[in-house]
Amino acid sequence: MIITITGRAGSGKDSVVNRLRLPNDYQVLDADSLGHECLMDKTIIQRLNEVFAGCVERGVVNRSKLSAMVFPYRVGALNKIVHPCLIAKIKNRLTPNTVIHAALLKELKLIPISDVIVLVDSTLENTLNRMTSRFRKKDMQRRLRAQRSLLWYRHQADIIIKNNGTLNDLQKSVDQLCQTLF
Repeated sequence: MIITITGRAGSGKDSVVNRLRLPNDYQVLDADSLGHECLMDKTIIQRLNEVFAGCVERGVVNRSKLSAMVFPYRVGALNKIVHPCLIAKIKNRLTPNTVIHAALLKELKLIPISDVIVLVDSTLENTLNRMTSRFRKKDMQRRLRAQRSLLWYRHQADIIIKNNGTLNDLQKSVDQLCQTLF
């Protein structure tokens, strides 16, 4: 079964993936990690440097600079460059027993290949609290504006895990809602 864990930035997707009791024959594909691999491709680096001048330093993409240039209004231009590589990486590594960890369901063409879509849902307050360790407030707001609405995600989901309590609460929810998946 192909299971996609999704949600907006800061919802707690990582925490849910880490709490799944996966059988040994399951793999996890992390779209962010695969996207970072794509940022090492020479053709992509060259194209990013053309479109987002100054984001490449000494032949390496400076992700902080790129992020500042992209969010929220130029995400489409970035996606046009990186997503073909990312979609190919996901498809090439996909097996019948895969958990895909990704925020961008539609953009990465994950809806038609997913047997089950699990949404990690969190209040805006909790989302922002989780993001404060990684981003400045202005950056958090720009990232969230660039994403689809929580309502859109809810319409795609087969299972919704609320992540507004403790990690123990989250483990109980994951166990209860995902027990029949494996």
